[in-house]
Amino acid sequence: MAGNILLGFPWGAFQTLSVAYASEVCPMVLRVYLTTYANICWIFGQLLSAGVMRAFVSSTSEK
Repeated sequence: MAGNILLGFPWGAFQTLSVAYASEVCPMVLRVYLTTYANICWIFGQLLSAGVMRAFVSSTSEK
């Protein structure tokens, strides 16, 4: 649990800073789309990793 907490801080900061940086460097017209895209990429990554973990839960291989 301590490892998850310690890893959660930098990942949370990275996610927050990437969206804030994206909203600062892009033009005002595209800002909404870029920040939404950045958040959607984080969500898809979490769903993909959950699917991979779910697929390997019932694996019987030792390696």
